[in-house]
Amino acid sequence: MANLSITADDVHIVRATDNELLTAPAGEAGNAGQYFRLNTTTGKLEKGNATTTTELGNTYGILIETVAVGQTATIALPGALVDVGDALDALAFDAPVYVSDTDATLADSAGTVSRVFGRVEPGFASTTADKLLRVK
Repeated sequence: MANLSITADDVHIVRATDNELLTAPAGEAGNAGQYFRLNTTTGKLEKGNATTTTELGNTYGILIETVAVGQTATIALPGALVDVGDALDALAFDAPVYVSDTDATLADSAGTVSRVFGRVEPGFASTTADKLLRVK
């Protein structure tokens, strides 16, 4: 398994509806591009991973801005299309992106509890397609 290296400054929403975004207080500090989930006890957004189903969470997404504990955080939920810079360059179009066992990290193969987080989709801002992440 290779963890993806996502640079926080490269992360931005390409397309998302209001239903594909969740905003809540951050229970943990995080960087844009990290895997976050809704803590069902506190109602706050926190880092997650693929070590257990609890750590994966049921409401999950990719953090779209860097936040400190207590700040308002927003995650892109399933359906959103997110640019994560060069992190997907080594993957083919339509390749799955998984949640890693490493906290708040995405990877190119499954963690202990397998979850396909998204897929690589083409985006045409020029003649050559960019690789974008569609959250699933």
